[in-house]
Amino acid sequence: MIRFPSRPWTVAVACIVLPCAAVVAQIESAPAEKPVAENPPRKLPDSLPAKPTPTPAVRTPDEVVAKFFENLKADRVNAAYDELDADFAVAEPGNEAQRMRDQTQKALDAYGPVRGYELILDEKLGSNLMRRTYLLQGESLPLRWRFYFYNAGDRWRLIDLRVDDALATWFDESKE
Repeated sequence: MIRFPSRPWTVAVACIVLPCAAVVAQIESAPAEKPVAENPPRKLPDSLPAKPTPTPAVRTPDEVVAKFFENLKADRVNAAYDELDADFAVAEPGNEAQRMRDQTQKALDAYGPVRGYELILDEKLGSNLMRRTYLLQGESLPLRWRFYFYNAGDRWRLIDLRVDDALATWFDESKE
């Protein structure tokens, strides 16, 4: 037989305290919650992806020639040819390329500092081949430079370069 206490307030306290004690026991026995991080740490990959190689800037024939002559004007022959190498479609053999650099330096030394340059002839054969002829103005004498460009579909590529100082051949003297 169940015995109830004789005092009514003890029954009221028992009705309130016993259920609370059960709730506290449940909370204490529950597993602790993991703290929620705002930005959970991430594991870095074992190796980082390779940095993409930048694609070389596509330059127009005008830009190629301007940069070349700017370097010559500043008496930087090697830098001028290094710039051309980036746009040259056909690699020159090592000795030939060095010979061209040496001859250019000798010509600049003989004809004086570069004062400027100008485009004197712009010729096209079809839509994919062009020759641009420039007059490089030295302090003493000019030089004629011929740049041959080929449109390889995605850009104009320098395929040949000629330079000379044969003034008499620059003019059509057959009319005289």
